[in-house]
Amino acid sequence: MEKSLERFSVFILNHSPKDDALSFCKELGIETGNVAVFDKPTIENIRTIKKLSSLSFEHKRAFLLKDVGIIQQNALLKLLEEPYPFVYFIFYGEGELLDTIKSRAYLINKKVNYAEDEKLLKAVIEKNISELLLIAYSMQTLEKQKNINSLEYVARELSLLGESKKTEIINRELVRFKKFNLNQKLFLFALFSKLFGGVEE
Repeated sequence: MEKSLERFSVFILNHSPKDDALSFCKELGIETGNVAVFDKPTIENIRTIKKLSSLSFEHKRAFLLKDVGIIQQNALLKLLEEPYPFVYFIFYGEGELLDTIKSRAYLINKKVNYAEDEKLLKAVIEKNISELLLIAYSMQTLEKQKNINSLEYVARELSLLGESKKTEIINRELVRFKKFNLNQKLFLFALFSKLFGGVEE
């Protein structure tokens, strides 16, 4: 299991089939017999998940969730905010999720190299401008969603480190980036500049 994933118990596998979600469970050290799959879960299913989550487990257990409705997502929020030990929630497939769930989760893209996200985080923490410029050049050619995933990861990690101002800047700029068809190169350079006071707010 990647060290950067250890503190998370909620994961989102972007555009991934069930087989990828099951493989990811193995990466987390969860045995197949301890994985429960819910496709389009009902409110009754959510009640079952809550009940099962509250039981005492000696081994890791995962709930795979696909196409979860808005009502069901809202019903899960408290559980996702305060998960029980050894319990993991993995959202997969194409369904749209609430921002409140995304903020509690680690977004996984099977094509992503986690080392690149860690490299970006390190450059931001160390205020390594030259490294950030190099990263910005490499990020400008990537898919928009990959850059969103990377920046959301950095924002979450900065938040855990108490870097509230930087977290706020990234999250605010990400709202614009998601909403509008911005030039990636200009967006990234402007974002990194704002993080270190190079652009007036």
